[in-house]
Amino acid sequence: MSGHPITKILNENRLEGPNFNDWLRNLKIVLTFDKIAYVLQNAPPHTLLAQDATDEQRVAYQKHKDDDTQAKCVMLASMNSQLQKQHENMDSANSMLLHLTELFGERNRNVRFTVVNELVKTKHVRGAPVHQHGLKMIGLIEQIQDLGFALDAELAQDLLLSSLDDSFSQFIMNYNMQQMDHTLSDLLNMLVTAEKQIKKESGSAAIIASSSSSKSKGKGKKKQVIKPKGAVQKKKKKEQKEPKGIAKLILHP
Repeated sequence: MSGHPITKILNENRLEGPNFNDWLRNLKIVLTFDKIAYVLQNAPPHTLLAQDATDEQRVAYQKHKDDDTQAKCVMLASMNSQLQKQHENMDSANSMLLHLTELFGERNRNVRFTVVNELVKTKHVRGAPVHQHGLKMIGLIEQIQDLGFALDAELAQDLLLSSLDDSFSQFIMNYNMQQMDHTLSDLLNMLVTAEKQIKKESGSAAIIASSSSSKSKGKGKKKQVIKPKGAVQKKKKKEQKEPKGIAKLILHP
């Protein structure tokens, strides 16, 4: 295991079983730092190199085997003793990971269902910061991937775009028509920029609407007639209202 402080996350979160998802995420962080995470998906070749193999092929072959051995040691060192005994004789890091996934697969499926359910129900609310919403969506997508269900890059983008409110409809249409393809992080940055423009345009539209409303109200007002000073204004006699009900009976028995 690397002597870098980053490896402490595995020492402090050893695999016990129920914490498989957290352990796997930490394992990938450590192996990525050591630049050997690829062995989790690609086991080293079991066949020997041909005698006429080039020096470059021999170097690549040996590196793959060395990287796999290092990854196996990291995995075993971060398990409890019972799991170590079950996996210490396995031939590759890939086979170890597959077996662990089988052991805790049912738990993974239940967790994955919960995450997928939350992902499809999460919708952006108009006026809410799109950055915060995007981070939540990306986090859920990454959780699904950590559970061993790889999402296609375009599908992940579609999930994020489809969760937005109608104010982003023009952005979504342009994005799809131009067949853009970006990482989720880049797409989120584009959405933040688009959000600023949408707010700016909405503000301008509100000002125009307010101005038009004020003008229309002004046209509807009657002009006030100014009477000359000294003019005697005739007071209109108040019409006496016919009493009703009990009052009528009292006044007109």
